[in-house]
Amino acid sequence: MMFFVCAGMVFVADQVSKLLVQAHLRGALPQEIFPNFLQLSYAQNKGGAFSLLANHGWILTAVSAAAVVVILIWVFNIPRHEKLTRISLSLIFGGAVGNLFDRFRLGYVIDFIDAHWYNTYHWPTFNLADTFICIGIGLFVIATILSHIRYKRECTVDSSVPSASETDQKPSLSSHEP
Repeated sequence: MMFFVCAGMVFVADQVSKLLVQAHLRGALPQEIFPNFLQLSYAQNKGGAFSLLANHGWILTAVSAAAVVVILIWVFNIPRHEKLTRISLSLIFGGAVGNLFDRFRLGYVIDFIDAHWYNTYHWPTFNLADTFICIGIGLFVIATILSHIRYKRECTVDSSVPSASETDQKPSLSSHEP
């Protein structure tokens, strides 16, 4: 349940931000947030991350839809105690659904966050869905590392405890002979 609540909040935040950007920045000059570092500007991204595959939107739509289905199947097979993994996947899922929704609705994704350094270095324009996807991937990597460490620790503890067969006393044959 928490997976869908978190993913839903990501989706709503993404879509509301895009509606606000469409209403206030479409056709307008970029709005500086932090001079020489961050501005908001309306952009239509027909490609993927960093506008890659701009002329192959159908491929991106298919890959995104497949990723959403895989995450849904995967999340139902993750043990309940793997909370960080579940949260990370909900962020990725919510962001992927947000961008997929744009592709179906508009044929492109609305991007609006423009990070730059004195108009010399520009990071490709992105949106909240992209941000949540990246945060989700980072948390997933951390969750995977922590899970591996936990597994290694459990294996070490298990190997230091004698097994039942090592501690069992074998009965003497002489007492059971006919």
